[in-house]
Amino acid sequence: MTTSCRENDAASENEAAKIPGPDAVTGMSIDSQAMTLSALALVIMAAQAVHLGVNRGGRTTTETVCSTIDPNQAPWYEFTALPRIGESLARRITAYRTEAARRPDDGAQSPVFHSAADLDDVRGIGPKTVLRIAPHLRFD
Repeated sequence: MTTSCRENDAASENEAAKIPGPDAVTGMSIDSQAMTLSALALVIMAAQAVHLGVNRGGRTTTETVCSTIDPNQAPWYEFTALPRIGESLARRITAYRTEAARRPDDGAQSPVFHSAADLDDVRGIGPKTVLRIAPHLRFD
């Protein structure tokens, strides 16, 4: 038994009518659903960035640094809360601190950084950066 193309098309249309499309379920087209999901994803990422206090390039505002940090003991991720300090520079600070602590000086275990100016020895930190981060540092 053979069926004509018209009969097959009619059967397909009947099956398609039984399955609700995106318009019937949410009242939105697929394009508007995708845009809504994209917008929601952007809002979530922005909220996470605000929560972490990190802006583009690792820069932060002064208000996001709530307390001071001790550069002689802070892990790298705490440095990223400082103005103009991104992840790579923060890791460079901790690597410098670790290497300087291993150097045989006088045998006594003294702190590597005695003042904010000592951070100028780390590659990538200059006088302007030292001035910006100095209020957020403490030296115990």
